[in-house]
Amino acid sequence: MLTQKTIHNLTFTKFNAPRLPEFVKDITEVRGYGVETTKRLYPRNTPEILINLAKPIRGRMDGKKAVIDGCTMQGSKTKFVEAWHPEFCHFLSIRFIPNGYYKFLGIPQKSLTDHVINLEEILNEDTKELTQRLQEAPDVSHRFRILTNWLRRAECTTETDSTLVSDFIINNLNENPGLTVKELTDKTGYTRKHLVHRFKEEAGLTIKEYQKINRIYRVLKEIQNTECISWAQLACTFGFYDQSHLIRDFKQYTGLTPTDFLKQQAAPKSLVG
Repeated sequence: MLTQKTIHNLTFTKFNAPRLPEFVKDITEVRGYGVETTKRLYPRNTPEILINLAKPIRGRMDGKKAVIDGCTMQGSKTKFVEAWHPEFCHFLSIRFIPNGYYKFLGIPQKSLTDHVINLEEILNEDTKELTQRLQEAPDVSHRFRILTNWLRRAECTTETDSTLVSDFIINNLNENPGLTVKELTDKTGYTRKHLVHRFKEEAGLTIKEYQKINRIYRVLKEIQNTECISWAQLACTFGFYDQSHLIRDFKQYTGLTPTDFLKQQAAPKSLVG
């Protein structure tokens, strides 16, 4: 199933269908012209493979520079990122579920957190052919088909434990985001130390980091779809102690206060990534 929207001369086409492997959340293509800009990207617990088909995208996270040119893997992010987009953008993003890299690669996902790595270093295969086929594809549907087939082939070469602790924790936190680590240990029967270690290995974040980032994401989604915003009500709804707690966490993970974030999103020259 394809969904498409255009924002500031950029077209976002998203593909999400049963044909995708279960560890993949969705595939999105971004294509079009925009003003070269710096944009803060808030943290994510959804790691991704990003395949750039245009000029390099340059970025900086926690003082470290990164260049996205060709195929790169990006782990979960715990810090905000600054990105400089070229005037013409064309890239595809394969977004994984929170512990999807572990299921896909069979390696500790924590080793990729806050890192951008060349895909070839992880898969030990030449990705130039994949990039070339995507560039030569006549339309977005063909590009999605190429990526889906490639993911299926790569999946067949990986063997991982089918019973992951992180699956159980993530499912429980989706149903009840306010669960404490102690309550999760009671549910699993594991010690706190073992539970925290297993989750970080498989999902790339500590349980508390995962919970905090999820709360901020829920707030971000809510404020972008709400005209009259009550910060105190949002704090209560999404499990913050109070309004100041919400604002403090929001600024930690986005680099901006909620008010400044909304102003930046409303700016006509901002690229939305």
